[in-house]
Amino acid sequence: MKTPNSPAQHEPQPTPAAYAAPAASFAPPAAPAPTSAPLASHNVFALLSIITVCMSPILGLALGHIGLSTIKRTREAGRGLALTAVILGYAAIAAVVVSTVFVAIWFGIALTAFGDLTHLGGYGDLGGYGDYGDYGDYDY
Repeated sequence: MKTPNSPAQHEPQPTPAAYAAPAASFAPPAAPAPTSAPLASHNVFALLSIITVCMSPILGLALGHIGLSTIKRTREAGRGLALTAVILGYAAIAAVVVSTVFVAIWFGIALTAFGDLTHLGGYGDLGGYGDYGDYGDYDY
């Protein structure tokens, strides 16, 4: 009779196979998509507007508006450039207006604070050197 726990009775167990590399289940990558259009297809007014807005905000603003209208009509690239020039142009004009108002208010406050500055001297009706009518207590 055979005993159930005897080593001769067990059949040899197969050794586990080494893990194989997984089969590739994905396709190779496709060619990369172009990230932007070539520079030659950008609208000329958009390029000029972004260049000139730094030197002359009004000219850059005008070229930006022209560029936006032609881009809308022709579907060319460069809308971002033209829009940036328009925004920078309006910002520059607003900065000039705000600074002009600030300087005018500052001069108004300065003149109010110092009052009449004619006592500092001057000519003619301003007093000082041009006032020959009053000689004080001197008899000549």
